Amino acid sequence: MYNKSQSSYSLEELIKSPKYKRHSQNIEKILSTFDAVSEWADVIGFLTRLSKALSSSSQFKSIPHKFLIAKRLAQCLNPALPSGVHQKTLEDLKPCMKSLILALLPGFEDEGNEYYEQTFNLMNKLCDIVGKEYFYHCLFLGIISSSSQRLYAFSYILKIFKKPNSAEEIFAGNIVICSRCIAASLVDDDLLVQRSALELLVSYLPVCYEPFSDVDLDIVVASAITVVLRKDMSLNRRLYSWFLGIVNENSKPQLKDYIKGSICRSLKKMLLIKEEFQKPYKILLSLLDDSRIGLIIVDELFIDILKSVYYHYNNSNIGDELINTVNMFLSMIEPYIIWSNIFHNLEKHHPQDNNDNKEIYQLFEFLISFIKITDEEAEIIHLPFCFYLMINKLNEIENYEKCNDNIMVYMKLLLSFLNRISKSSFKFTESKINELKTTPVGVYITSNKFNEYYFIKDYYKMQMSNIIDTYNNRLSSNNENKLNNQNISDDNPEYISSIVENATVDHYSYVAHCCLKKGLTIIFDIYEKYTTKCIFNKERVEDVLSEHHLQQQLQHTSYHNNEININEKSLESQHFENWKIELYSYFCSLIFEMSENSINPYKLEFVPVESDYIRNDDLNINKAVYQSYNNYGRKTFGNIISSQPDKAIPNWILLLKECCISINNFHIINSSLLLIFDIIGKKNFIIKEVISDYNFIIKIIEKLWNYLSEDCVSYHIQTVKLFLEFNKFVSSTYIIEKIISAYLNSKDNKQKNFNKFGVLWRIADTMINPATLFSQPLFILFDTLFSSDQQEKQMGEQWFKIYVKDICVCFDPLLQILHSSLITRKIEELEYENSSVMNYKYVKEINFDQVNYALECIISLITSLSQTYVKKLWRTPLKLISLLNKWDYLSKEYNYETSNVSYGEFIALTCILFIQSETPSNFSQDSKIKNESIQLQSEKLLLIILNFI
Repeated sequence: MYNKSQSSYSLEELIKSPKYKRHSQNIEKILSTFDAVSEWADVIGFLTRLSKALSSSSQFKSIPHKFLIAKRLAQCLNPALPSGVHQKTLEDLKPCMKSLILALLPGFEDEGNEYYEQTFNLMNKLCDIVGKEYFYHCLFLGIISSSSQRLYAFSYILKIFKKPNSAEEIFAGNIVICSRCIAASLVDDDLLVQRSALELLVSYLPVCYEPFSDVDLDIVVASAITVVLRKDMSLNRRLYSWFLGIVNENSKPQLKDYIKGSICRSLKKMLLIKEEFQKPYKILLSLLDDSRIGLIIVDELFIDILKSVYYHYNNSNIGDELINTVNMFLSMIEPYIIWSNIFHNLEKHHPQDNNDNKEIYQLFEFLISFIKITDEEAEIIHLPFCFYLMINKLNEIENYEKCNDNIMVYMKLLLSFLNRISKSSFKFTESKINELKTTPVGVYITSNKFNEYYFIKDYYKMQMSNIIDTYNNRLSSNNENKLNNQNISDDNPEYISSIVENATVDHYSYVAHCCLKKGLTIIFDIYEKYTTKCIFNKERVEDVLSEHHLQQQLQHTSYHNNEININEKSLESQHFENWKIELYSYFCSLIFEMSENSINPYKLEFVPVESDYIRNDDLNINKAVYQSYNNYGRKTFGNIISSQPDKAIPNWILLLKECCISINNFHIINSSLLLIFDIIGKKNFIIKEVISDYNFIIKIIEKLWNYLSEDCVSYHIQTVKLFLEFNKFVSSTYIIEKIISAYLNSKDNKQKNFNKFGVLWRIADTMINPATLFSQPLFILFDTLFSSDQQEKQMGEQWFKIYVKDICVCFDPLLQILHSSLITRKIEELEYENSSVMNYKYVKEINFDQVNYALECIISLITSLSQTYVKKLWRTPLKLISLLNKWDYLSKEYNYETSNVSYGEFIALTCILFIQSETPSNFSQDSKIKNESIQLQSEKLLLIILNFI
């Protein structure tokens, strides 16, 4: 419950208060004993009791019987009494000193009034009587407790104090209470009070003498830095002078560690206060008005600022507002302040350190992801510089397992940097490079001995020093002389520094371009090293590739005379630790992101070879035979060569292919295949012929086929996506159908293979029309409907019922056979019962067996389905473009117009077309018999179809 304090009572209420009455009676009782004293020792006892009574009830703002108390104390100062009594009396009077000083201070209101000098002399006399230490103690306490008297107090202090010439001359007796006094005055609402407090600091307590302890200094600085929020130049000038230790005109301004540490500590505390989260950023922006202070402080606090933002964003409800504030803050400071700090922290926190550096990486990733960085300089220069540093650090890692936690966060940050780099940084034309070579800087940065890393380090060092050390900036004319001085070696650090300092934005942009270009080569090396060690557990990439070559010799997969040897053994999955899989995925993502840009360190080319080479069965030669199509659509075979000196396909590509076919882990296979498909799609690094050799195709299908089993349900959708993507880039999709057909025709595990193809069909049906892509395997399933083996026939019927969602799709390849472009007819009009009847005759021989097969399949499929499925034929519109084009022709021929033709309508008119199609007289008797069979089948199908209208 709230209790009203005694000091808040009015005087009348206080007098009526029971506690005050008891206090008054106690004082009165003590005063009455004075009349009974007979010896000086009794006087000391009286004074002790009086002092104790007064101090125990200090909460009362009014002293009872004060005139009598004053009279008795004056009597105790009688010269006839011993000095011990005098001393005890003065101790009782000491608590009144602060009030006495406060009562005198209004005399300093106007320096020209008649009481000013008298008040000044009286204050000095009091100081001499009670001693400086106690006098100033009371004065400082008065300043703290009475804001209305502060200006007068500082008027006296600034007049009486003298500027010190050494640290010993600073009055240190009350430095603790003095620090509190100054701190209270610096947050006063009165600007003149703040100015006076700053004047006291500058004149009497300069930082060059380090007058305060760290604790006291922090108290003063915490209040002092808030002064800048008033945006008053006179206050800021005094504050900056104190921070920089400017005592006189000859003082060299410098932010010493003594004051810098205190400013940083004070701002760190502010950054943690959620309620005033904008305050420290406003202070920092104001401090940046003097770069000798602000730049150093921002640089020192940069990580703490990020930590504060990250913490508040994730643990409070001020996230969005905080991000807006920080974005505004960062937009108002120079980009190199931010990026220099990022660069040096990345340089200092290596991912392979034993220390946990995840926090630093997470902070920078947070900065990149959530805070707007729209500055063009950052996207063109700073991000490539930091990216290059990170890639080099990554390349230095030898033991990935030891530091895998750090690397995961590090890779995420690396990808964030890469995604924010401007696309223009990846492009640099020859003409622009030649233009740069016209300057000394350009000649150096385009030479072979140029080192990007040292250039970047000097760049950030120079950028910071040019602002901070304003008294030591080098003039550009002097630097030009250094560049032209033949006596300075280009290996000299001074020469390199002058190169950096004279470089323009174009020079920096070119260096950034070089960083990205070299970074890509390093990425390939890192991928090779990591994959070799962590995925294949080998020391050298050559060991992996040579082992694969040996396996090819021992297990050579043949594709001769249209025969495919398939492996139906279940693949035993390889276990990898999660960090290995995740890190491998990051490396693949890194290569892909780089492939989106135009930088390419080499070029791959498909070179056709003679057919004799293909027939060569010498397995001692590593002869992966690739296939492609020439300009005339004819299949050609050949080799792939690169623009590298040895003309060999880069090892990282070979390793990538190896991960697809030699590793039995879905996550590794998935990441590897997706990378291959994505890069081929971007037409960079890899050409599609790389994945066109038969061995590779068969191995990939074998891997993916295994992941369609019921044991790998979680991988089914992604496996089907990989099937479909692979189909896009393989030169001949016929080989994929052929391999799947081989599995379906296999006598072993027929039911399992049917189920796997069913999974492939069902999921693919949600993405494409699977009937056009997998027509060969579909025909095998059609064949089961005619099988004499009841078990096999039942398997086929069940397959269509379980896995085919839209049965109409299965009719597409059959209808395409019936409407093949090879089937040509001419129209004839026949007279029948005095009327003209339209009739058709084949122009040339057709594949009657194939047509008959298609009709039989349709009939068998319809008869094996329920009525619900068959009736759906009349409700489902035709979608295949090639069939819709045929419908345009049929509808005109039979004068049958409809907006959306259904499968039922299309099949019905197709049957009528074949019923009316006759063989000409020049056709063989066998052809006529087959055509009659087709007509009978067409009539049968027509009756069945019409029966379900």
